[in-house]
Order: sequence, then structure tokens, then C-alpha cells
Amino acid sequence: MAETCPLQTSCPVVSISFPFDSQICNITFISWSYPNTQLALNLITYKRELNSTVPHGGWSIRFFAPISIEANFPAGEFDTIVFSLVLTRRYIIQLFNLILPAVLLNMIGYFGFHLPIETGEKMGLQMSVLLSVMVFQMVVSDVVPPDGNSIPYLSWYYFVVIALLNFSCCLGVFVMLFYHRGHAAKRVPYIIRIIVLRGMACLLCVRTKKPTEMPQSNEKGIDLFEMNKRNNGELFVLTKCLIKTEVLLNHMLAEADFGEIADEWRLVAMVLDKFFMWLYLCAVVGLTVFLLLMAYLDAEVMVSAIEKQIQQY
Repeated sequence: MAETCPLQTSCPVVSISFPFDSQICNITFISWSYPNTQLALNLITYKRELNSTVPHGGWSIRFFAPISIEANFPAGEFDTIVFSLVLTRRYIIQLFNLILPAVLLNMIGYFGFHLPIETGEKMGLQMSVLLSVMVFQMVVSDVVPPDGNSIPYLSWYYFVVIALLNFSCCLGVFVMLFYHRGHAAKRVPYIIRIIVLRGMACLLCVRTKKPTEMPQSNEKGIDLFEMNKRNNGELFVLTKCLIKTEVLLNHMLAEADFGEIADEWRLVAMVLDKFFMWLYLCAVVGLTVFLLLMAYLDAEVMVSAIEKQIQQY
């Protein structure tokens, strides 16, 4: 009975498609002491059955093929037998541990746009989500196999997620500035009113009311002193009441005009916030699908090309 000898070997790891990666491990047997004229290595009929392999929780053998080639060296020709193993990573656990939490945190960042602007909790929620994603990114950097030649798609994904959350925080500050702009008592510029309140509002189906023109107070006022001169002192009380009435009316008109300006700026902030919300959602969904799909397809294309190359021998 032939004796068996266990061998231990290592293979280089290409982690660009992690966790959908497949690794190619070539085990080469060659006789450096005797050329093929003195020692011939031939393949015996074999069966591609892997029943004797030990199951592994992280990897599965996708393809196995021995290849017999002749290596030419200055010292002569040497027979070489190469056993090619294609190992595929079981990525279900990695999906639940690394990718799904990042997707859920992105969704929390999206729902943060639904918080009312006046609550003041939008920025706090976005910052909390950003810190959580950065913690997960540190975990990913420890789990991903080191590869100095390329950056994994998963690392790019976390980088994009952090960039989008930073962008959402900046957009939140921008919206808050517009929301409190009405305290300056300056009307919304005409170009912003056209682009935001008409263009974006119609695109996002946001109802906007047409600003009403407030009645202007009489700049000339009432010539009460002239009336006093023309009439007797009995009209003094009426004159005093008219003066107070005019002052009160001017104050009410100013308050109403200030309230209309503040409401118009708040409406601009609400439309911009809804626009940024849809922009963030489209960017998150698009980039998530693109990067994960690229990682999966890149691994499949690489393995298919290697399998075709091996089958040619």
C-alpha cells in the first residue's frame, strides 16, 4: 500500500473582489535533480472527485485540474505537473457581517432627511451615522486580506459611504442656513424663486403658495397738524387716536411682511431638503449596486478566463 505524505503550501491572495473573490492556487511538482530523459512524470487516469476533501466554512473548491507540461531550462527539459485549484469564498456570512450593516446605516441616513428642519436633530443623527460607518470601516480593514497591488471594492464602498454622509452633513448645514435666512428680513432673490419655488417644487410635487403683495402704508401719512389748525380743539382726542392707529397699522404691516419673508425662506429650505434627500437616495442606491456588482462580476470573469485557459491543456 502506497504511503501518503501531507503537504502544506501557500498561495498569493488577490482581494480586489472581496468578499466575492475566488483564489487560484497552483501546486507544482517538478524534479530539479533529473531531467525528463532520466525521470518522467506522467499523469495517471484520475477522477475529478473531491469527496476526500475536508469541508471548510470559508471556502469551497470550485474547479480542480492537473496539467502536465515540460519546463525548458538551460540544464535540460524537466517534466512538470501542476495541480490547479480554484477556491471560491463563501460570501453569505460576509454579506451579513460587513455589507448589510453599511446598507442599513445608509438607510438611516436617508430617513434623517425626513426629520423636520426646526427640530435641530438632523445634524446629530447624520453625525452619529457617520461615526458608526467609520467604526465598521475599521473592522473591514482588519478583515480584508492584505493586498498591496489593489484596493478592494468593499473598501471603495465604505469610502463612498463616508463621503456621501459627509456630503449629507454639509447639505444639512446649507439647508439650515436657508431656513433661518428670513431673520435678515431680506426677500428671496428672483432667480432662487424661479429655480427652487417653481422648477424644483414642480419636479418634486411640493405645493407652494404664491406670495401675496402686502398693502403698502401711506408714505405721506395724515397731515394731522394741518387738521388741528383748521378745526377746533374738540378734534384733539380724535387726532391722537388717529396717530396711534397709524403707528399700529404700520407695525402690523411690517410684522406681516416679515412673517411672509420668513415663510418664503422656510419654503425654499424645505424644497432644497427634499431635493437633496432624493439626490442622496439615488447616489446611495446607484453606487451600492454598481460597486457590489462590479466586485461580483470581476471575480466571475477572472475565474471563467482561468478555467478556459486550463481546459486548453
